[in-house]
Amino acid sequence: MSIFSNWFKSKKNKNHTATMTFDDSSWQTTANPTIFFIDDNANTVENQKAFISRFVQQVYQETQNVQTIDNKVNLVVKRFTALRQFNQQMSIDSRTFLAQEKRQLIHRLEEENT
Repeated sequence: MSIFSNWFKSKKNKNHTATMTFDDSSWQTTANPTIFFIDDNANTVENQKAFISRFVQQVYQETQNVQTIDNKVNLVVKRFTALRQFNQQMSIDSRTFLAQEKRQLIHRLEEENT
């Protein structure tokens, strides 16, 4: 099962939260931007989008330990702001995808809160 199928599956079923683990030993499996952007393979749009999907899933998992919606949104904003230091290495498509994923994640958290 791919990362994308877990992500979309958990979007459809609000009561189901998929827990994924990420391996920081490789740029292909990490959700850590420092490890990912060191590698030359991080230059393709497909690899960047796959990384962003892993990153979003990791941030979502981190928000599950936070109680209030305000603190959850602040955590999301903080994590995405930290990722923006790598903007120069991202394509425009990847940056657009990142912004869309951030918006969708915040919207998802707000829906779960209601």
